[in-house]
Amino acid sequence: MSQLCVESVTKAYANNNKERHVVLRDLSFGVRTGEFVSLLGPSGCGKTTILRIIAGFLKPTSGRIMIGDDEVTQPGPDRAFVFQSYGLFPWMTIKANILYPMQQQKMPQPEQEQQLNMLLALAKLEGKEKLYPHQLSGGMQQRTAVIRALACHPKVLLMDEPLGAVDMQMRHKLQEDMERIFIDSPATVVMVTHDVDEAVFMSNRILVMSDCEGKLAGDLSIPLPHPRNRHSLEYQQLVSKLGDLLQNMHHEKEISDWNNIKNIMEEIPIESKAADCCCNAT
Repeated sequence: MSQLCVESVTKAYANNNKERHVVLRDLSFGVRTGEFVSLLGPSGCGKTTILRIIAGFLKPTSGRIMIGDDEVTQPGPDRAFVFQSYGLFPWMTIKANILYPMQQQKMPQPEQEQQLNMLLALAKLEGKEKLYPHQLSGGMQQRTAVIRALACHPKVLLMDEPLGAVDMQMRHKLQEDMERIFIDSPATVVMVTHDVDEAVFMSNRILVMSDCEGKLAGDLSIPLPHPRNRHSLEYQQLVSKLGDLLQNMHHEKEISDWNNIKNIMEEIPIESKAADCCCNAT
C-alpha cells in the first residue's frame, strides 16, 4: 500500500517572453509506508520542485499528489519538511522548538512531555533542551530539525538535501546519526540529494531522475541491510556504478536510448523493482 503517490505531475513556468519552460513532465511514482526513498539526479532535474509540490508549497501544472486517499492541495500536518538550513526558530530553546509542532496540533500535555523525552533520547540530545540553536553544533541542530519534524508522526517526511551544508566528515557522521534515528523510529521519507553515497547509505529505494524534464531513468531497490557498511565491496560497487550512470546522464541533454541506461543499471549488483503504487511509473 502506497503512503504517497505522485500521479502524472507536470510543472511548467512561463518566462518573460511567455515561453513555456517545462521542469517536470508526466512524472509518476509511489512510496510505500515506512520506505525511505531518495530522489537522485543532476542539478536542475526537478528534484526539489517535486519535493515542494508534494509538500504543498507549489501547485502542479497538471497531475496530482495523493497522501493515502487525500489529494494534496496545500501544506498540511500530514507532511513535515526538513530544510538544508535547519529551519529552527532561533528565539526558542531546543525544547520549545521540538514542542512547537505538538502544541500546534493541540497534543495533550502529558503526551507532549512523553514524546519530547523520547525524541531527545532518540537524537542523543538529553541535557541540551534548555539551550538555544546557536549554542549547538551544526550536527546537533540538524538532529533537532529531524526529530522536530517527526514529533507529530507525519505520514510523510520530506528532506531537501538536509546535509548539503556540512563538510564530508561531518556529513558521514550525521548520516550515521540519522540512519540510527530512522532505524529506531521508522518513517516514510522522501529525500532529495545529489550525493550518490548519501543516497545508497540512507535509502531503501533510489529514484534516478534525468535532466530531461525529470524523467525517471531508474527505480532501484537497495537490498543492503541497515546499519550500512560503507567499506563492503557490494556497497562500493553500487556507489561506483550509480556514479557512472549519473555522469553519463549529465552529458546527455536528451535521453533517447533507454536501453543503454537499462544496460548500465543491470550491471549494478542490486534488484531493480518498479514502484508498488497506485499509479504507473514513468
